[in-house]
Amino acid sequence: MQNNPNQFQPGRMCAALTACLLFMGAAAIYTGKISPTFFSPTLIAGETRTQRIEKQFSPRDGSHRNVEKSIIKAMHDPNSYKHDETSYTDKKDHLIIITSYREKNSFGTTIKNRVKAKVDLDGRIIEITNY
Repeated sequence: MQNNPNQFQPGRMCAALTACLLFMGAAAIYTGKISPTFFSPTLIAGETRTQRIEKQFSPRDGSHRNVEKSIIKAMHDPNSYKHDETSYTDKKDHLIIITSYREKNSFGTTIKNRVKAKVDLDGRIIEITNY
């Protein structure tokens, strides 16, 4: 039996529609109309809220990975960074992270500092302040 080119073919229609939607989504992201996170679900399948939060912290010393990177980036002597303690409070739609650490100031003296940070549930820093 010969295929009629004018006959409806669901496979081709589905492929065309998928390609069109992918192009429109990429264009919307590229132009800034939609955030790339718009397409990702709030929780990855099988991941609990606790797991989502816990994976933001280092299992080695308990530091919050992104907050620690931000601290080190802003330091006078990044090699002098020593993490002391990190705690957090879950505020439903964000976390409050408090990190205490030691560093050397511009005089070479070791000082203790604390930073308070507000991060979203994926660990992205919203706001960071000295505490």
